[in-house]
Amino acid sequence: MGAEVQPARFAVVVAKKAIPLAVNRNRAKRLVRELFRSDPEALPAGWEVVLIARPSLLRKPLKDLRRIYAVAVAGAVAKASKQAE
Repeated sequence: MGAEVQPARFAVVVAKKAIPLAVNRNRAKRLVRELFRSDPEALPAGWEVVLIARPSLLRKPLKDLRRIYAVAVAGAVAKASKQAE
C-alpha cells in the first residue's frame, strides 16, 4: 500500500483563561479558520498545525492577520526545510 499524502490539517486552541468570553473565543476560532481556508496551499501536504490564539488576535483587522499568518507559515516552512537538509 502506498502512503497517501493527506492535505495539511489545522487546529485552533483558545484558552478560556486567555479569552474569557465565549463569544470572543468563537470569533477568534472563526478568524483563524478563515486564515487557513483562504490559503490552504500555504502549508505543505501532510502537515498538522496547532495554532494557539491570543487576545491580541481580536484587535487586529483581517488584512493584518492574513499578512501575519503568511509570514509565520513561510517562516515555519523555511525552518522545516532547513532542518530536513
